[in-house]
Amino acid sequence: MRWFFLFTLILILGCTSFSIKELENERNPYLLFPYTGVIGEQGSGTGQYLNPEDVGVDTKGNIYILDKGTNRILVFNDSLFSHQFGGFGTGTGRLNDPSSFVVSPNYLYVYDAGAEKISKYNLNGDFVGSIFENNNMDRCAMALDDFGNIYICSSEENKIVKISNAGEEIVSFGSFGWGEGFLDNPQGITVSSNGDIYVSDTDNSRVEIFNSQGQFKREIGKGVLKRPIDLDIDSWDNLFICDIEVKKIFIFDREGKLKNEIKAMVEEPVNIAISENGKLYIADRKARRVFSFRILYGSGDKTSSKDED
Repeated sequence: MRWFFLFTLILILGCTSFSIKELENERNPYLLFPYTGVIGEQGSGTGQYLNPEDVGVDTKGNIYILDKGTNRILVFNDSLFSHQFGGFGTGTGRLNDPSSFVVSPNYLYVYDAGAEKISKYNLNGDFVGSIFENNNMDRCAMALDDFGNIYICSSEENKIVKISNAGEEIVSFGSFGWGEGFLDNPQGITVSSNGDIYVSDTDNSRVEIFNSQGQFKREIGKGVLKRPIDLDIDSWDNLFICDIEVKKIFIFDREGKLKNEIKAMVEEPVNIAISENGKLYIADRKARRVFSFRILYGSGDKTSSKDED
């Protein structure tokens, strides 16, 4: 009996190893989202948040949560609280209505809508300085490219501004409308490894793609998306789109082909982030929680995974 158990265990492990190798080779998002937990907890005390508005991950896997309710940034190592910084005010390092942030290998940039500037911190939470001051822009989404340039997406002005990490404007583009290259209440932005800019054109029910200089290339998701509010790109340039109206995550490949659509399993998803080790984080505005899911990549030939009644 003991030998039979050992043989069975070896067989299972061998098959598991083979399956993992297959998944790594496929790298296609025919996937499931196994729920892995909640990051942090509700409240206004240390390590707690009231209204998570944005979530991000650094290259080491540390999780950053922007709490609109307390005007601060909370940092977690996996699910364990590490530190926090910011807090409401106008003094050094304080924040007044922050709307979004991006994290680079060395710094974190927070768009402070109330102060009309970007506040810069090191990853320990020490305030470094301010850039892009007196910009007269409303609450904005942000993205970062591989060269350290920052992209600011203004939903009110329906435009995108690309700046250097020193705050110097490089290019701006976009205006209100419905045609190619126009925007209507854009809520999210991300940049692919080749420098293409993806914008969730929320009220036009699509995602528009621009090159690094702001020239329109194409759109995806028309007829599929309802109200895309945020988006992110994984390590293989698969595009994940969070749709707040249908509460789903849509996944497109780099050619713009729909690969999957999965129920987000949350109440009001407003922001998503994908880590390099294959975790998906969703900020839920209604539940006031940040949920963690594991992305399982696999193979197949179906284009979507419909919800079952």
